[in-house]
Amino acid sequence: MSCDNAPVPRGYQQLTGLDVAQALTLPPGANFALIRCTGGNVRWRDDGGVPTATTGQPLNVGEELTYDAVLGL
Repeated sequence: MSCDNAPVPRGYQQLTGLDVAQALTLPPGANFALIRCTGGNVRWRDDGGVPTATTGQPLNVGEELTYDAVLGL
């Protein structure tokens, strides 16, 4: 069985202390990010704006997001 199209891990990042917005650090060659929320509900934005308690897309504890838009802009 061939796995030619299988995703290749490029890195790992753990963010903590999410009381302020933080950016992901993308490794070279990344074409998607798998994001899992484990510590508390968060909000995220991909338009350059800063998420707040009332703005941004919610990502709740236990949810997973596969982000595959244009990375690294």
